[in-house]
Amino acid sequence: KRRTMNWIVLVGSIYTLIVLLVTYLLFCGGVDNRDKGLLGKIQYYTTTGLIESVKSVFFRLLGPKILEKAERINKYCCYTPNPILQSVYLVLVVGGYIFFIRDAFQHLPGPYMAGYHKITAHIAVGVTLFFFVLCSKADAGVVTEEESNPHHKAYEFDNILYERKPCKSCKFIKPPRSKHCSICGSCVARFDHHCPWVNNCIGANNLRWFLSFLLATALLCTYCAVAAIQIIRGILLERDIWNLKLKDNATGRVHDLPYYYVFQYVLFSGGAIFPVGFFCGAIALVVYAFLGYHLYLVWQNTTTNETFKHGDYRKYVNYWLYRQKKENASPEEKEKEEKRKRREHPNDKIAFHSLVVPPVTDLKKGIPNKYNKGFISNFKEVLFPPTTRKINTPKTSHNKKRK
Repeated sequence: KRRTMNWIVLVGSIYTLIVLLVTYLLFCGGVDNRDKGLLGKIQYYTTTGLIESVKSVFFRLLGPKILEKAERINKYCCYTPNPILQSVYLVLVVGGYIFFIRDAFQHLPGPYMAGYHKITAHIAVGVTLFFFVLCSKADAGVVTEEESNPHHKAYEFDNILYERKPCKSCKFIKPPRSKHCSICGSCVARFDHHCPWVNNCIGANNLRWFLSFLLATALLCTYCAVAAIQIIRGILLERDIWNLKLKDNATGRVHDLPYYYVFQYVLFSGGAIFPVGFFCGAIALVVYAFLGYHLYLVWQNTTTNETFKHGDYRKYVNYWLYRQKKENASPEEKEKEEKRKRREHPNDKIAFHSLVVPPVTDLKKGIPNKYNKGFISNFKEVLFPPTTRKINTPKTSHNKKRK
């Protein structure tokens, strides 16, 4: 049993490290300055680079017409509101739950799992689906011209990431921290991101439900993974699998049952218990990582959108400083710097129509965040949003269109 536990701990540790590495690369690999170095290259070649390579292969094999149809499908799936991933989520949760009921409930109660888990399992799935529906249906904080005044009063323009200017699509002054979602086609207050899993934007009014949805999903996956482990342990104990011996006919020696025999027995006798539990364990790690990332954003009172805007602002400042240095350099230094720039950044797409002096040029202390009010206040702001769409206020100068 001790050797078995050591083997399980080793495999579990390697598996956990791989999942955490992949999660980090997907969520954090391209943020700010993390896109440099080895991890940045791995993140690029496993995401953007991989997609570009697949496109190139498909273009050569299938031709431009098939690729164009594939691009249309991709555009529908990724850039228009659709219930595809919502359906996938429901299939995974409900389908996995049905298989778990069929194969696991017959072993309850067991040596390590009490009979009341037949009830708590229903409650766990019900709570998760409740927050899923709530997050999918809740208003994210859509800003209209008639109701934008409360959102203007909720936050001030910081003149770094947000300036007083009209939305190019909605044609009225965007409130601070809002963004026009190209998928939903509307401006959203305190915009974080558009989540295809709930087919809804995540903004000021439903961020609390999104965090609840992530937490419920993570806890459900954890509950399922732990239950699967405990049920499998109970099966092995009840059937005395660990005490079985294997006789070598060639030598006549008796050995302990090999681990892979035990593993095969678990797979074939446990039905969907192990596959569902293993899958839930993997998903739990990813969802916990994603939840932790969003809790960190709440702690800093920033958003996913603002995180990427910080990265764009840093690039702008660095480019502005580079231009300033270039203007004051000698001709020889200018030519040398241009060669280095082309060599190190051959595909640099940074382009600005007008180079204005950035409000903050010293980035050693980071970009100031005037919205950060402290840990407790930041969480209160998420739990109790300062504005809602239902507040009706008269039009102000914020909403007057230009003549």
